[in-house]
Amino acid sequence: MIEISLICPVYNEEEILEKNTEQLLAYLENHPSMHSVRFEIILGINGSTDKSELIGKKLSEKYSNIKYVVTKKKGFGAGIRAGIEVSRGKFISFFPIDLDLDLKFITKALELRNSYDFIMGSKYEHKGKTGVNSTRFLFSLGFHALFRIFYGNLVKDVGNLKFFKGNWARTINPHFKENGFAWQLEILSLALASNFTIIEIPNYLINYSKPRSSKVNIIKDALDLFYGLILYGLIGTRMRQSIKRIKKLFH
Repeated sequence: MIEISLICPVYNEEEILEKNTEQLLAYLENHPSMHSVRFEIILGINGSTDKSELIGKKLSEKYSNIKYVVTKKKGFGAGIRAGIEVSRGKFISFFPIDLDLDLKFITKALELRNSYDFIMGSKYEHKGKTGVNSTRFLFSLGFHALFRIFYGNLVKDVGNLKFFKGNWARTINPHFKENGFAWQLEILSLALASNFTIIEIPNYLINYSKPRSSKVNIIKDALDLFYGLILYGLIGTRMRQSIKRIKKLFH
């Protein structure tokens, strides 16, 4: 059985897709703790208009543990949702294709997979640099100050990586509402509604000062997070819906 499905949302990433996917594959194949772990990399191509789909097809034909899935819907959440639909892993995680986060999160999460239901990365659990530039750091502090008002001190970094059970994710996947970055808040809300044991482990941005060739739109994603915070925290409408969905599916 495949132990982990690692989903990479992809939007118009033809410049970096092949190189970064092979870099991610090499890391997983060569890491000592991964030698006995079966895994698959899923490229969730969402709304792309460049050659990302052709590159995904090429990679899937070249490597047996890489697959790609295409959705016309555009957005971070849409790419992950498409990946979950075709995933086979006992556990699921996701990773940005620009590889701007520490890859060690994957192996650390695997070590904790039988101790916690929901594992999250956090820049603020890392002692020292977070890897975030000053503008984004201030923006992030503002967002998480508001987040703590509505959610308390449950977690510190909602927009980071997550690792969760595959069967749970595949069950709730058809019921997700968000296609953008607000999906991060949605899945966290569903995890909380499921009474999951949650832990945050250090995970920080790397090489963030270097020029980015990725098409990730930091401002758009940040605004989408604020939108999600309003719906799930301030108004609470989507949070209440999340609780109802979980009760209907699992109780």
